[in-house]
Amino acid sequence: MDMNNRRKPLVADRQTRIAQIRSEIAAGTYETPARLEAAIDSFLETQFAQGRQVRGGKTSADGSKVEFLE
Repeated sequence: MDMNNRRKPLVADRQTRIAQIRSEIAAGTYETPARLEAAIDSFLETQFAQGRQVRGGKTSADGSKVEFLE
């Protein structure tokens, strides 16, 4: 099997997904509270991995502030 033949469906799937996301963003339905929470958690985990210390709650559900100590 040729590598290019296997890659074409992946590209088409990716382009379809990108178009879907763009239409959700335009409609204002892409950013949900769950997605925002996941993005914040991912960001904070990245900051921990870089050696930063965080004081305070990391969830936005309780309205707590996050303070970075360098």
